[in-house]
Amino acid sequence: MSEKQPLSREEACRILGVKPDANKYEIENRYTLLAKSYRGKTDAESEQKIQEFTLAYDILTGRYVAPAETDPKQEELVFGRKKKDWKNTAYYARGPVLIGAVVLALVIWFIYSIVTNTEPDFRISVYGDFAYDMSQENNDPTSLNGFIWKQNPELQDPLTDFYLLSERQGIDPQTVMASQMKFAIAMSGAEKIDLFVFDEVQYERIVKEGALLPMDDLYEEVMKGLPDDAKELISPLKYTVDQEFLPEGETSAEHVYGIDLSSHQALNSLGIKGPSQVICLGFHSEREGKAREVLTKFLLSIDEWYNPEVPEITWPAETTPLFPEETQEQQETTATP
Repeated sequence: MSEKQPLSREEACRILGVKPDANKYEIENRYTLLAKSYRGKTDAESEQKIQEFTLAYDILTGRYVAPAETDPKQEELVFGRKKKDWKNTAYYARGPVLIGAVVLALVIWFIYSIVTNTEPDFRISVYGDFAYDMSQENNDPTSLNGFIWKQNPELQDPLTDFYLLSERQGIDPQTVMASQMKFAIAMSGAEKIDLFVFDEVQYERIVKEGALLPMDDLYEEVMKGLPDDAKELISPLKYTVDQEFLPEGETSAEHVYGIDLSSHQALNSLGIKGPSQVICLGFHSEREGKAREVLTKFLLSIDEWYNPEVPEITWPAETTPLFPEETQEQQETTATP
């Protein structure tokens, strides 16, 4: 263990509660669960625990930065202030005009957003390795957002958000990082999402955390109403969520948490293009009844919107890992074929 790193990998894994050979996804999931379990706790013991598992997480993900060594000369007083304080003042005062302009622009943008923006009355978020179709933004009837609006004219302003999470070669890492931040916000419940569209990787990450609603009755209703030739286009994804991630009073049992449309890549027909497609109900939706109604109607009309002539997608096999510490075997496991 180096002088600049206070914990070895083994110690960090033990504190975080993961195996020594844990991959990036396992580390991220474990940290997220711990952070959620300590949210809002301000007692001394909890704060100490938070510091410990945060340090372990930073070390395991390469984020740890050792504190800078103190230069005794910088502690000397000049006109009643330490030299380092004068240095910091000079550094941060270099661009006051630029900073002021940026702040003013942000204030103007914020005010404009408040005046012109309307809160969507139905929200769909797409997270995963998908190719985006600009028709979503124009509410084209052949887009997912446009078709939902067409089927449900009572909705005033439905919105489909698209966030790229991918390890394919050539994908901008900053775009993925921004999507990961939005993903964390959505999963925390800060944003009320009615329907999610995931790829297989993101679905498998989220279903474990109890962030999706069960859809057993919905799936049965859809299967009863679909003609036989359309039933092959969808399949249920079942999972048993651990008791610790369920709301109080709910018993752990196997449920349908996702409707898989990947077999024929049905959503390609509506501009959400990718080899892996799973549609789910968000746990934090404030319109659960409406979300179930919209999703049921949408799936029962799959014969209307699915176009078998739209080509299926196969991503290139070669990928660039977002996390360099992953092994080649792990990359091949998480990459889309």
